[in-house]
Parts: sequence; structure tokens; C-alpha cells
Amino acid sequence: MQKKFILRVLSLVLSLALFFSLIPVTASANETEKVNGAAAIMATASSQVGYYEGSGDYSKYGEYFGKAYGPWCGAFVSWCARTTGIPESVIPTNLSSTSMRDHFKSLGLYHLSTSYGGSYIPKQGDLVFFTSTNSSERSQNNITHIGFVLEATSSYVTCIEGNCPDRVRQIDRQYTSYIVGFATPRYEGVELENNGNVSTYKAGTYVTEEIMNFRKTPGGEVITTIPAKTTIQVTAIEGVWGKAVYNGTEGWLSLQYSVYNPSSEVPPANNTETLPEVNNSNQYRVTETMNIRASYTQSSSIIGSVPAGTLIQVSEVSEDNWGKVTYDGVTGWISLNWSVKFEPEVDWLVIDISQWNAPAELDWKQLKSEGVKGVIIRIGGRGADSNRVIYSDNSFLTHYKAAKAAGMYVGVYFFSYALTKEQAIEEAQFTVDILETNNCKLDLPVYIDMEDYGTDKSHVNAGKETCSMVLDEFCKVVENAGYIAGIYCSRSFAEDFVESSVFEGRSTWIADWGKDVCCYNGNIDMWQYTENGKLKGTSNKDTDLNRLYIDYPTLINTKMFENGLIEKGDINFDGNISAADSRLALRCAVELEKLTPIQSKIADTNDDGKITSTDARNILRSSVE
Repeated sequence: MQKKFILRVLSLVLSLALFFSLIPVTASANETEKVNGAAAIMATASSQVGYYEGSGDYSKYGEYFGKAYGPWCGAFVSWCARTTGIPESVIPTNLSSTSMRDHFKSLGLYHLSTSYGGSYIPKQGDLVFFTSTNSSERSQNNITHIGFVLEATSSYVTCIEGNCPDRVRQIDRQYTSYIVGFATPRYEGVELENNGNVSTYKAGTYVTEEIMNFRKTPGGEVITTIPAKTTIQVTAIEGVWGKAVYNGTEGWLSLQYSVYNPSSEVPPANNTETLPEVNNSNQYRVTETMNIRASYTQSSSIIGSVPAGTLIQVSEVSEDNWGKVTYDGVTGWISLNWSVKFEPEVDWLVIDISQWNAPAELDWKQLKSEGVKGVIIRIGGRGADSNRVIYSDNSFLTHYKAAKAAGMYVGVYFFSYALTKEQAIEEAQFTVDILETNNCKLDLPVYIDMEDYGTDKSHVNAGKETCSMVLDEFCKVVENAGYIAGIYCSRSFAEDFVESSVFEGRSTWIADWGKDVCCYNGNIDMWQYTENGKLKGTSNKDTDLNRLYIDYPTLINTKMFENGLIEKGDINFDGNISAADSRLALRCAVELEKLTPIQSKIADTNDDGKITSTDARNILRSSVE
């Protein structure tokens, strides 16, 4: 909610700035104007979102400075400064990220990020500096990338970056260890230098005020004319020129006599078509990497892409199965012919808590009235930095008993800092021992929480192979004890530091904050969508809020299960009756390319034309009858 409010305010500020920029002004050569320099340069940067580089790493930003080919993130920053009219004394022309960092460092205007011991929270218009995403090359002295800060909180920073990696993107980032620091240009009271190249137009929806020429290139040969009062989608900006698709043809029009109007309906690429029939808002899992296009035709220009496996929100669906989506700051259309509609078994609100949530601050009756169905409680953890001792969560049993008494579904998590197989097994056995000693009956899985805390980056530094091994070993112990095991981590950590095979057959709990949908490139059971949730039942303190998509209580607590074990039925034929068998049955709910022999026999058990978890439970019932 906090992020959405900030974005709304920022959008209003930028919209006002952009509106006034559309008014033609005749100025003398040396005329200047005092403005909010940060807002002005971010309006320019925002107008470039969606720009794609050409072949050979060509960019118009590099060409502006006589270096048309090669890396261009630094050129993008300098181009925005020059075309906005920001003086060299505020942001110099410098195409090197390292040299730009050194310039601001020499002025005392450079601040290390929290990952490198700093405490500065960036603000709009700041420059952000990155190091390598390769952990072996990661260092505060190895600057590899630069961008702008659009807005930030203590939890995330929204950046606009060129050459990211092949276009200008607006992207939300957590304060990971590849964010090194921030520079704070002195925008206060800045006077913009008059510059014929200045452009504060932005991509989006425009309505033409007059009959407009539609050209092959900016200022080039006329293709046709566009009538007045025509609504058109602009996907890229070149000065006062906007790139668009009209009557199925890609071209450019001048925006000086058009009005930016994002609330207008966007017409189809071909005016002979009708507007798409709009269905209810849906979520789809993209099965192949899909191009995002400016409109819903195959001939429309490509403005972005969605990776295979991504779960994405579709706001409109056309009659010929194109879906309107927003991904990585780009809004456009994808073909849904290579996507599967996401239809979760349930969609429940679940919170997660620890000893930092004082029992006195929790009103379980109120939480139930606010729609909370379950809770994941921290059972313990391992100390960070040099302190690697396992500890119990002081409030675990109090929270567990209160939640059970309130009729909540309960699961647990262990905060891991294991780096070896032995430590992973120790953490898992510690968790199992507490559950069994206290006769805890769970309705939800047992999760291992892997995330680096503060300055301790042990897991990131250890690398993908070690992280995957630790997660796998922890889950094996939990599963052998008869529980359903799960893994919690952030979206970026899951994609960069965990082998996808480790998640198979286990509950996947992903943190991906500030989005309309979890964009993790893989299947998930539970999505943590904010760390700043406000509930009366938690005394309105910041609370982690999650959406659970699998009906684990039914899966675990039916007659076929005793604390996660089915009574009989060795479904995977490994000679053991374990939670792995129950997970295999549940995974029959997912249509696979190659079904196992048993799956092919029982896939659609209730003959409803779909393979769902209902079929999986029918399999289990038949195994114990």
C-alpha cells in the first residue's frame, strides 16, 4: 500500500510536468528556467522506457556522444542530463560508470548502500551504481552499471536503467549486494540550460488534436495521415517524435499537437478491427518466452518480452486470445496460445510471524475477521555472521497454542544460515525435534527460510551449488520425518541461487513484493506479496502477508494422513511410505509432458475433463481403500 501511494503521487507529479511540457514555448537562445531538476530529469528518463538497442549494441544515446556502439548505460545517464538541460556542474558528461562514481565521490556526494555498510536511503533523481551480478567478481570497487532512482523505501529501490540488458527498463530492485552505492546530484534551484534536444514526452497513450502526418522515420517520408481526435499508443520517443503502429504500419508522428491521455482506450493496430472483448482479470502461466507487442497482432512492433514460466496478470483478453499485460514496466499484448490459465486450488490470506511479533500485539479473533486463514510461525534459526549457533524462537509455543486455539491453520519455518550438509541436517533435526517433543500438529508445510541478513552475505557468496545442497538436505530430513517440506526465499534468490530441481515436489514460497502478481519464473504454492501489511489484529504493525494457493490442510489432515504420512500406498514405488508419495499424488494435478505409468492411468479420475488436485486426492483414497 505504501509503495502504491508513493507511485501514485510520483505519477501525478510527473504527469503535471509532462502536461506543461506539451505547451509550445518560444525561447531566446540564453533563456533559462528554475525547475525541480530531479523531477525534470526523471521525466526525461521515464520517457525513454521501452527503447531497444540496435544490432551491435547500437544506441542513440552513445551516438549522441560519438560512440554509437558498445555498452551504453553511462551514455543513457549523460544523455538524459544533456537533453533535459541539467548543467555539467550538476551531472557531468561521462560515459564511464566508474568515472561518474569517482566524480561524485570526490565531491562528497557518494553514499554506500546498506549492503556495503551504508545507511543512506536514496531519493528521486539520485544515480545508482552496480557491481557485477557474478558473486566472484562482486566488489564495491568494481562498478559495472549505472542508472537513475525513480523512488525508494527502506525495502526496495525503483530504478530506470539503460542497457538493462538491451533496453531502457523501469525495474524494482531489493537492496542486494550488487547495488554498491548512490550519488546525490545537487539539483536544488537548478536552472535548465536551453537545449533544442530536450524532450520530456513519455511513452503512452495520446490523442491527436489535428490531422497529423505519419512518417517512416522522425521527420522523414510521410506514409499517411492520422485524423484528429485519434487515440494512438506511443511506444518510444525521439525528441518530439513518437513511435506508434497505425493501420498495421509502424511509423512516427509529432507529439507537439497531441495530448497525453493514459486513460483513453488504446485502439487496435488495424482500424478495421473491433476493440477486444474484455474478460474478467486473470492470471496465466507463460509456458514459452513470449514477445510483448504494441498491439494484439503478430505484425505489431515488439516492445518487451515475458520469460517462460512467469505467472502474469492479464487485464484484457481479445477474441483471438491475445492478453494485455504489464511486465518490467512495459505494457502491451502477448499471445495466450502458449500460456496456461492459473487456477489455484484456494487463495487464502496467510501471515508469518516470529518472536518479533509480541503475543500481546496479536488479536487472533480480529485476524480471523480480517480474512486470515493461517500462520507460518518461526520455530528457530541459526545466527548470522560469526555466531553460527542454533537458537529457538522464544515465542514459538505461545504463538502455536494461540493460533491453534483460534482455529488457524499452522505451519513453521526455520531461518537458516547453514553452509554445509551437516549444518543443514542439524537445522532440520532441531526443527523436527521441537515439533515431536511438543506434539505439534501442523496443517501447513515445514519451511526452510534462506535469505542473507544485513551485511552477512554468506549464502550469496557460497553460490548456487551450496545453497541448493543445503535446501535439499534440510527438506530430505523433514520429509523423512513425515512432514511436507517447503522452501522460502525471494524471487531473485530463487532464480539466481537455487537449482530449479530442488523445488520439485516441495512447497515453494516466494517473496516478490510490490507487484500485482508474483512474477517468479517457476511454480509457486505461496506468494509473500508484502512485508508492510497492516492488519488490526497485528496492532497495525508491519506484517508479512502471503497468498496460499494449495489446500494443504485437506491434503495433510484427511484420513489418509497422519501428520503428513499416508497410511499406506507406495505411489512412487521406492519401498517407503512417505510424504514424497503424497506430493507425487498432488503433482498429478499438473499436466506434464511425459506422464509416469501410474499418472497416465489415473490422471483424470473424476472425468471432468481436467487434471486437478481433486484427482490427486482420489488417487490417495483409492490407495488406502
